[in-house]
Amino acid sequence: MTTTAALPAPRTTYRSVFASGQFRVLCGSMFLYVLGFEFEILGLSVLVYAQTRSAFLVALAFAMGFGPQVIGGALFSSLADRLPPRAVITGGMLLRAVPGVLIGLAPWLPIAVMLVLVALAAMITPVFNGAVSRLVPEMLDGDRYVLGRSVLSVIAAGTQILSLGLAGAILAVLPARWLLLSAGGTLVLAAFARLGLRP
Repeated sequence: MTTTAALPAPRTTYRSVFASGQFRVLCGSMFLYVLGFEFEILGLSVLVYAQTRSAFLVALAFAMGFGPQVIGGALFSSLADRLPPRAVITGGMLLRAVPGVLIGLAPWLPIAVMLVLVALAAMITPVFNGAVSRLVPEMLDGDRYVLGRSVLSVIAAGTQILSLGLAGAILAVLPARWLLLSAGGTLVLAAFARLGLRP
């Protein structure tokens, strides 16, 4: 009696992960989102410092992009499971672009108004981040999902570093309001990029 050894499963590669067109769209929009987010926070911090010369207000402005996400995650994260992911992601990106556009167009706004705008936008961030997390296992299965998650993490971390250099180059030649306008424009591009996701 002969036995046939089971053939090993084909090795999962990054090429197989990027074979998914939907995942490529997700990666591109993630790059644009992180770039726009970092531009917004850095531009706001520089603008606040230029107007107030207060290190405390600068720290507060920087924290407004992150701290309110805790509240938003606790109150609204369930919406990511109840609403269509594509609509949540696209709408969330457009709302996230609002502070950069408004502050860039009207840099004379009171500091308190600027901080409130950024805080409100930050509160909705966990909702569309949850929608992204919901989509990845629908695009990639098995080991491809594991690699896909690592790719998104690398893109997020790498873009944060890249955005610091790009933001510094922009601020070296242009006022902070232009960095904020760039943030808003980049987030709008990210929103339109995510229209490439299937409903």
